[in-house]
Amino acid sequence: MGSLFFYCIIGILGLSLGSFFNVCIYRLPRNLSIIRPASSCPHCRKKIKPWHNIPVISFLWLKGRCADCQKPIGLRYPFVEILSAIFFVFLVVHFDLFSLSWRNPLPIILVVFNFFLLLTFFIDLETFLIPDKITLPGIILGLASAFLPGELTPLQSLGGGLLGGGLLYLIGLLGEWILKKESMGGGDVKFLAMVGCFLGIKGVLLTLFLGSLVGTLVSLVGLSIGKIGWKGKISFGPFLALGTFFSEIWGDKIIEIYLRFSLFT
Repeated sequence: MGSLFFYCIIGILGLSLGSFFNVCIYRLPRNLSIIRPASSCPHCRKKIKPWHNIPVISFLWLKGRCADCQKPIGLRYPFVEILSAIFFVFLVVHFDLFSLSWRNPLPIILVVFNFFLLLTFFIDLETFLIPDKITLPGIILGLASAFLPGELTPLQSLGGGLLGGGLLYLIGLLGEWILKKESMGGGDVKFLAMVGCFLGIKGVLLTLFLGSLVGTLVSLVGLSIGKIGWKGKISFGPFLALGTFFSEIWGDKIIEIYLRFSLFT
């Protein structure tokens, strides 16, 4: 385990990553480059000065407004930065990056995978889209990671990917047949295929179960308080991302608890 100072450094790095993630969240669904041009205000398009782009601090200093046009800066920006810092510290500890070996870069790949989950959560929440620029490289990365020492074999990774994508595709077809309209986006299908490549068959099934459970509960609450209409559109990606995270980190424990209290065992 590292020292408190090291955790602080990791947290600061996480804040910087969060600033970059905000760029990705805005630009990826709009098919814009995440490298050029430099960050600018989405309202007045003025280039953001480096000292106005310090994670969290600049938001507080500018009182949540653009320095040029004074239009409000969304709370999503500091929230993603703070969440990324906490998330990165957690991932560093969980995957034990303190003892990382160059012979097995799998922990680094898993950290990148979890960053994909974070991006998916916020992009789909805002735009109802899951960009191919996340899912397609994720599928390739997941399949490639199975050739490294780990829990999955390449065949298990491929099987998980086919099951994840195929299962959600069939659910989408069934929903379209019943509702007479598109009920499942292609981005969700490719996202679950990516998840299957990383977590295998057991992980992808648990992800779908948890994501559907959380999505159903949130939808019921939204309907009961009038925030969601019966015909309202709901992003499934954020729930799948949450389900993936819990399945990846605590999947075995969740299954153990379920089997312990299940009426069918």
